[in-house]
Amino acid sequence: PSYIADERHTADTLDSELSVNELQVGLHKRRLRNKGGKTRIEWYSEHGGTWYRDDKNGYERALLECQAHYQVNQITAGVKLLEMSSEVTNALKSGHDRMLNGHNKMIGVHAAHEKR
Repeated sequence: PSYIADERHTADTLDSELSVNELQVGLHKRRLRNKGGKTRIEWYSEHGGTWYRDDKNGYERALLECQAHYQVNQITAGVKLLEMSSEVTNALKSGHDRMLNGHNKMIGVHAAHEKR
């Protein structure tokens, strides 16, 4: 994220204050300081792209965006696993069918030899 706010404020990153989990899900924190020296804390989610003010539920809002994104990723990963397992199941079934066909042909050949 861009920690630079605008021409009226300077910004400091406070990411070092965050836990490993908060950073892993894409949460960021900054302190804004105006020309008069007044400061405020803001929170950011990499997935929403918006800085939220701490005094207006900023942490909760940014964290919610991060969690929603994480859950979507988990669901997507689960769907991909299901798709892969059905591909594997289909491949195994196909291979099994081919083996049965080959086995049946061998029985047919064997029976034909016995009739001679």
